[in-house]
Amino acid sequence: MQELAAIEEQLWSYIDNSCNEAEHERMETNIATDAVWKSTYQKLLSIHHQLQAVTLEQPSMRFTKNTMEQLADLKIAPKINYTVNSNIIKAALAVSIMLLVAFFAYIIIAADWTTPAATHDFLDKIKVSTVMYSTLFTIVILLLVLIDTSLHRNRQKHARL
Repeated sequence: MQELAAIEEQLWSYIDNSCNEAEHERMETNIATDAVWKSTYQKLLSIHHQLQAVTLEQPSMRFTKNTMEQLADLKIAPKINYTVNSNIIKAALAVSIMLLVAFFAYIIIAADWTTPAATHDFLDKIKVSTVMYSTLFTIVILLLVLIDTSLHRNRQKHARL
C-alpha cells in the first residue's frame, strides 16, 4: 500500500512535469514495462484531465456590493458595559484602609519601648514577622489597584461628559 502511494506521488510529479529529466525517462520506462505503473498512470491521468475540465465558479460582478448591502441592514449589537457598583469599590477601599491602620497599630503596640532612647532606631524596636510584612505589602498593592481603578473610571466618566 505504501509502495502504491510512492508510485502515485512519483506519477503526479511526472504528470505535472515537476521532475527532472532522468526521473522523467525512468518513469516513462516504468510505465511502458510495468502493468501496475501503467494502470496507476492511466487512472491519475484520467483524474488530471477531469480536474482540468472543471471550470471554477466565479462570483457575480455585484457580489461584494450585494454582501455589503445585506450587512448594512443588520443592526449592530449594543455595547455591553461591565460596571462594578461604586459601593463595592468604596467598601473594599474602606476595608483595606482599616487593615492598614490595624497593621500600623499592631506595630506600635508590639514595639519594645523599654530600650534606652539613645538608640533612636525605631526599626530596632519593632518586632514584626515576615508574614506581617507580606500582609502589609499585599494591602498596599490592593490599595494602589483600587485607587488606580477608581481614578481611571473617574477620568472615563469625565471624558464622556
